[in-house]
Amino acid sequence: MTALHQLGMCIPGEGIDQEMAIFENLLATCLNWAGSIVIVQPATSAGALLDTKMLRLIRNGLLGLAGVTLMAAAGAQAETYTLLLFEGPGDLAARNDKGAVGQTYWNAYNAYAVKLQSAGVLRGGTALVIDGGVATVDVSGSRRAPLSSSDRKLGGYFIIEVTDMAAAEALAKLAPAVLHGAVEIHQNAPNPTMSAH
Repeated sequence: MTALHQLGMCIPGEGIDQEMAIFENLLATCLNWAGSIVIVQPATSAGALLDTKMLRLIRNGLLGLAGVTLMAAAGAQAETYTLLLFEGPGDLAARNDKGAVGQTYWNAYNAYAVKLQSAGVLRGGTALVIDGGVATVDVSGSRRAPLSSSDRKLGGYFIIEVTDMAAAEALAKLAPAVLHGAVEIHQNAPNPTMSAH
């Protein structure tokens, strides 16, 4: 635990690249020695450097390694966010392809889900039916169509739990939908009158 505690310490006079090299080496050493690691993000502002390191590890895919899990510390204000995946026409066609194109599409999302799960932040998600599985209801009634008429369609979502919007943005940038569509991030707002269970 002492070695992991050091992950949050700053080495005076060293730049972030040097800090990251030390951090990554320590992470690899701990992983080789123990076989698995749970990294706990500090609940205080003293953890700002560690948060920066965590975001960089997420961007570089290092938290996607088997055995590495990211958790918020007890008392930390972890929030849940929903990543809405809007996909362009090419991706929407690829998801229905029965050949290599479709396999590549689904493999990309499987890899993304594994990365989120390995980082310990995945709380849920699914692909959504596009054609024939969408209805919009408003005061004028119900219609079998999405609300938006854009060529980008809501293709799915992931629910994640991270410390803040910056961490959610870092993870959203890794989503396959970013390449040809967009990811819209919403902080979830729990209903205070409903039980969390």
